[in-house]
Amino acid sequence: MVWFFERSDERAEVETRFDNSTLEYVVIVRRPDQQEQITRFPDAGALRARLDELTRELQEDRWLIDGPPLILPEGWPHKRPLQ
Repeated sequence: MVWFFERSDERAEVETRFDNSTLEYVVIVRRPDQQEQITRFPDAGALRARLDELTRELQEDRWLIDGPPLILPEGWPHKRPLQ
């Protein structure tokens, strides 16, 4: 899934996916300056904790959500993750 955020004339994206080859959850943050940060997590709990933290950071920096998330057809587990 990809969430879009806006602040003045800037846009940022937060993408979440599951990497079936490594069995890890992935968060990709794309900033307006084209900087991309990729973080991997071993389980859904760690992913949720990072998303909560990231949401607080974006709100503190005055980013606003811009519409509903985009659901990507890829990036889903091929089978149920262990954790």
